[in-house]
Amino acid sequence: FEDAQRRPRCSMVVQSIDVLWLLGREGIGPPGSLYRAKTGGASQPTALVSTQEGVYGPNGLVVDGNDLLFAEGGFSRLWRMTPSLDFSIFREVDMLWPQISNGKLLWIGYGGRQISSLDLPNGQEQLIYEDPLPPAENNDAIRDFAVSGGHVYFADCGDPTSCVIGKVPIGGGAPTILAENQRYIGCLGVTSSRVFWNMSPTPMNGEPSVEIRAVPMTGGSVVTLGERTG
Repeated sequence: FEDAQRRPRCSMVVQSIDVLWLLGREGIGPPGSLYRAKTGGASQPTALVSTQEGVYGPNGLVVDGNDLLFAEGGFSRLWRMTPSLDFSIFREVDMLWPQISNGKLLWIGYGGRQISSLDLPNGQEQLIYEDPLPPAENNDAIRDFAVSGGHVYFADCGDPTSCVIGKVPIGGGAPTILAENQRYIGCLGVTSSRVFWNMSPTPMNGEPSVEIRAVPMTGGSVVTLGERTG
């Protein structure tokens, strides 16, 4: 499908025999689209959201039972899509990159400064973590997060040249810092025992390489797993 795609975004799910993914705003076509295709590759991709009036720039995609939920960047709305392609606004809240874990919906909000959650289907919003810097200094501070074993693991780049990797109980509480002085983090992921993240190159600061690093979930030494320069 590569000829029909432009800038796929970091959100893709498999539901039954379908694979669904998001596209960014750049290039020709609508400003952000949700596509679907069969996992066997026997059919061409179908745009599900780009033709829906008033739905622009989806930026996160999660499965909730038989339905799909996706956030709408810039409009503070979370949409629900049923298998019959019925669309409805599920919640109006500032939301980026939603995730579902153990019956909870979690997301980055408040200008990228907070991680919040609610119990599905219609629980009250709860603050889990907030970047400690003043709001004017740290928009889009929280770059990514993941949930595992009762904790939320996050990458906080309030200072993008000195990011931190931390964890906080999923019900909220004091954060534990696992790694400091990490630069320009892009994505974060977890296994059963470690937290992984990537660091982007910053040539102006003398860092020309892309790196993948990891730290134990319980804390310890940070290790570099891979590096590429140029």
